[in-house]
Amino acid sequence: MNLMKKYLGFILGLLSLVSFQVLSRAPWFVEHLYTNLLYKAIRAIYAKTFFYIPFPLIYAFLLSVSIVIGVHFYRRIKKKNKIKTFNFILNFSGWLIFLFYFLWGFNYARTDFNDRINLNIVKPDSTFLLEELIRTDSICLAIRKQLSEVDTVALSETMLPLNYQDIIRVSQKKIIKFLGEPDFAQVKIRELRPSGSLLRIKTAGVYFPFVFEGQIDNGLHAIEKPYVLAHEMAHANAITDEGVANFIGFLTCINSGNPFVEYSAWLEYEGHLFSNLRRNNKTLLIDSCYSRPDFVIADLKAIIERLNQYPDIAPKIRDLFYNNYLKVQGVHAGMESYSQIVQLAYSYKLKNKNFEINL
Repeated sequence: MNLMKKYLGFILGLLSLVSFQVLSRAPWFVEHLYTNLLYKAIRAIYAKTFFYIPFPLIYAFLLSVSIVIGVHFYRRIKKKNKIKTFNFILNFSGWLIFLFYFLWGFNYARTDFNDRINLNIVKPDSTFLLEELIRTDSICLAIRKQLSEVDTVALSETMLPLNYQDIIRVSQKKIIKFLGEPDFAQVKIRELRPSGSLLRIKTAGVYFPFVFEGQIDNGLHAIEKPYVLAHEMAHANAITDEGVANFIGFLTCINSGNPFVEYSAWLEYEGHLFSNLRRNNKTLLIDSCYSRPDFVIADLKAIIERLNQYPDIAPKIRDLFYNNYLKVQGVHAGMESYSQIVQLAYSYKLKNKNFEINL
C-alpha cells in the first residue's frame, strides 16, 4: 500500500499506456464508453465552467507546473529534504501521461474515421489534381472578389471578422452533425501570446488536453487564422488524426457562409493541391502551362513574410519528436497525415459529388 502511494503517479501513467494499447484493439469500446460518454461529460463540464474564463488556461497550467517543480527543488536543495528527485520525475511524468489519456488521448483508439462515415478512400490521379487545382483557383478568385478588387496586394488583416471563432463553432457543429460524429458541448480555441510562441516550434496551433482547449499562435497572418482554428476545434471535437482534422477544418470553413473564413480554407486546400502536383507530377504542371494566379501569390507572400518573423527553433528535433508521437498514438502516417486532406477530399467528393453541406 505504501509502495502504491509512493509511486501513484507512475503507476497511473503506466496503466494508461497499457490501457491504450489494449483499447486500441477494441475501438467500439472506446467509441461508446469513452468518446460518447466520458469525454462528452468532460466537454460538458468545461462548457459550463472554464469556457467563460477570459484568458487561455494554458497560462495557469504552465504556472502551476512551474510552482510544483520549483517547490520540489526548493525543498530538495535549500532544506536538504530527502525527497528523491528520481521518484518525483517518475510520478510527475506518470500524472501527465495519465491526464493526457484520460482527458483526451484515448480518442486516438476510436474507430477509424473513414469507417465511421463509410468513406472508401481512393487515391486521386494527377489529372484530377490539376483539374481540381484550376477549379479551386476559380473558386478562390470568386470569393476573393467579394473582399477586394485588387489581386496584386494581399488581403488586409482587418477583414478578419471579430467573431470568426463563433462563425466557425456554429459551422463545425453543423459539419459534425452531418457526418454523424458525436455532438459535444461548446469548445473554445484561444490565441496564444506572445506572438511566435508556437510558430517558433514550427506549429501554428495545438490542442492541449490538460486545459481542454486548443491554442493558435497570435502571430499567424489573419488569412491563416480561420482554417488553423477550425483544425484545432476539430481536435477538441475528438478528431485526433491530423489529416482528418485538416479535412473537417476545410469543410467547416467553406460552409461557414463568411467569405473571409471560406477563403482561408480554399487557399489552404489550393496549397495542398499545388504541392501534391509539384511533388509527384511536376511535368504535368509544366506541360499544362499552369501558373498560379497573382492574388494567390500575393496572399502567400504575405503569409510567408509573417512566418519568417518567427524562425523555427530546432525544427528537426521537433519533427522527429512529433512524427514519432503520432505513430505511437496509432497515426501510422505520422506527420505525413497532414497532407492526406487531398485524398480525403477526393474520396468524399466521389461519394457526395461536392463539398456543400446544407442542414
